[in-house]
Amino acid sequence: MPNIQIPARPGSSDALLDVWTPDNAIQMDAVVSACALVAQADGWVTVEERQAMVRRMRTSPLVTVFDLDEILSAFTVLNQRFDHDLEDGEAHAEAAIAALDNQPKFARLLVETACSIADADGGFDPAEWQAIVRICDLLSLDPADFDVAPTAQASP
Repeated sequence: MPNIQIPARPGSSDALLDVWTPDNAIQMDAVVSACALVAQADGWVTVEERQAMVRRMRTSPLVTVFDLDEILSAFTVLNQRFDHDLEDGEAHAEAAIAALDNQPKFARLLVETACSIADADGGFDPAEWQAIVRICDLLSLDPADFDVAPTAQASP
């Protein structure tokens, strides 16, 4: 099975190429969960956000190693879980993300993937930034190692 090499996000402390493992369900679930946490960062996903997310997932080299139909289906199911019960959706997503905690190479790439989704609309809003920080916490990574900052200040 061929491995697809994906460059790290510019500005990250790790300039080496990282590799996702095709057909790895644990990695795919973590990617879907990180994307869902970012998409749900402000408490809901609008139709426009869903469409932008689907476009990004179709074209991002950071997720093309996985079967597109599977990743989009899993993303839809997880977002429905968030819509039905926010706490349950968050707990499920966090557990899937935490499964990569002891795999630093993949954990870093997961944060890079989440960053690419958060940056899809041109920058990180404060809620997306908090979601990235949360993902880093789940993976025992320092958010300062990633070139992310909110593009707008949160209201007090």
